[in-house]
Amino acid sequence: MAAAPDYSRQLLLKEIGPEGQAKLAKSRVLIVGAGGPRQPGVAISGGRRCRPSRGWVDSDTLDASNLHRQPIYALADVGKSKVELARAAVAAINPSVVVETHGARFTADNALGLVRDFDVVVDCTDNSARNS
Repeated sequence: MAAAPDYSRQLLLKEIGPEGQAKLAKSRVLIVGAGGPRQPGVAISGGRRCRPSRGWVDSDTLDASNLHRQPIYALADVGKSKVELARAAVAAINPSVVVETHGARFTADNALGLVRDFDVVVDCTDNSARNS
């Protein structure tokens, strides 16, 4: 098995450093939307816990119109669940990060239940009118 990514580059950033990286490693982050081009970085930014350290909420399936701006997806994946594809992409990059997926829209009706177990919620939606 290949070595897990090291986070030495993040440690060099004054905005993160060792203290920030330690916080990231302990954090539980819920990502709303699997459409934003930066979401993989949020997902793999150093969380490792027995419980899922990252959660993902998105009801969309991959459309070919997403491919030019969402590099974790491939043409062969069109029609598949974005959150499941994103989970697989994160596992390929860093298998120690566990991702809990929710194939649903983030709405007022389910928001409290979805965010309850997370420390931070990150909006990575590409269409705020739909809220994934």
